[in-house]
Amino acid sequence: YAGYLTTCNNIISIIGNKFDNHTAYQSYGLYINACINSSSGSPVLIANNFLSVGGYYGYYGLAYLPGASTSYANFYFNSINYYSPSSSSWAYPFYLSASSGVSNQFNVQNNVCASNNTAGNSAGYYGVYFACPNTYFATLDYNDWYQGTNTYYGYFNGTYCSTLSAWQSAAGSPKETHTINKNPNWT
Repeated sequence: YAGYLTTCNNIISIIGNKFDNHTAYQSYGLYINACINSSSGSPVLIANNFLSVGGYYGYYGLAYLPGASTSYANFYFNSINYYSPSSSSWAYPFYLSASSGVSNQFNVQNNVCASNNTAGNSAGYYGVYFACPNTYFATLDYNDWYQGTNTYYGYFNGTYCSTLSAWQSAAGSPKETHTINKNPNWT
């Protein structure tokens, strides 16, 4: 883990950090588990971070799992780069899950995630993975979820999306209208 937070209530912000983790087994960039902020007036802000993650088995780039409680959070201008030479792994550059929540608890805009699996087509790799309904998002747009050679562009609350247009349909209009699938060509 380059960054790991658990059971930390009312965190205010994680801004302007670099998380770098390239290990042989499981790599995690920033993993936030069971941290809640129940006030819509002062949501958690995760912004302007760069995460570089790679490994041979599996990884999370940026993972936010608030647990059973409602948590308000904003994700803006984060850059997540994943590289793996292995096809036997699973990979989630941006993983967002909420088992309990309310409408409009997340804002996700202007993030760039590149999932670069150099071993070829892998069913366990995604450009983005959201395990919550689209109603949980107040705003969700202007992102670049780069799929690379992965089988799936993303996963959205039970729907495996193989293309950007399938992802946009799962998100529901007008969400993700301006989102793209473009390689940022990081080196």
